[in-house]
Amino acid sequence: MVTFWRLARNFSNAKELKVRVNMLEDIAVVDSESQAKLLCSFRNLKRLQLEGMQKLNGKTAAVAVANMLSCCPVLRDLRLNLTMAHPDLDRSGKRGRCFLQEKYRRDLENSIRGFNNRRLEAMVSVQGDHDDDGDAKYDKLSDLPALSSGHVLDCLLSTLSCVRLQFRLETNIFELNLRSNFAAKLIKFFAQNAVVLKEMHIDEGNGKMCDHMNCKLEKWVANSSEKRKTTFAVLPLES
Repeated sequence: MVTFWRLARNFSNAKELKVRVNMLEDIAVVDSESQAKLLCSFRNLKRLQLEGMQKLNGKTAAVAVANMLSCCPVLRDLRLNLTMAHPDLDRSGKRGRCFLQEKYRRDLENSIRGFNNRRLEAMVSVQGDHDDDGDAKYDKLSDLPALSSGHVLDCLLSTLSCVRLQFRLETNIFELNLRSNFAAKLIKFFAQNAVVLKEMHIDEGNGKMCDHMNCKLEKWVANSSEKRKTTFAVLPLES
């Protein structure tokens, strides 16, 4: 951790930066005293790509993301390529890969079916907005403490207009246990707090459709409507 941040000071004037680490937790600076000593300012940085592995609950990985955002006051374009080991990858060799491929195929089919059903309901319904049990539980999705501590992140308020999120080898982010659902919590955080956001590109890593997320995001964005300065589109992530 110390070595990483000391080296990072050499790039304080960069306008574009790509950072690849083994584990995000390895570069997280948790306590405020260490943050004051180690963190630097990338005062000219406009584009940042951060790539690495993260543990299941994502709490310390969120600290690393918060650290980087706090160092980038004029950041415009953020890309996070995050990988989490899937528990089913413990299955050996080809059998494990085939299991995941079949599971993701079923996920995609279910996602398409659900999306088409909602479109049909919207066409024939004469009632107002309604919540189903699936949507209701996302209202209870907890925040990430490291990103919701009240510390002001300047780029979220004035410059961050594009966020690209890639989650690899993860189960359906809206079906994980809500207590450890780092991917969904991260999406929620940017949806609610990046107030000048114009585009959010998402790759869930298992073939899900971005359209399938919009019904979740609408609720999260509504909660930030008073401070939001722009509306944004949710789009698939292109490599």
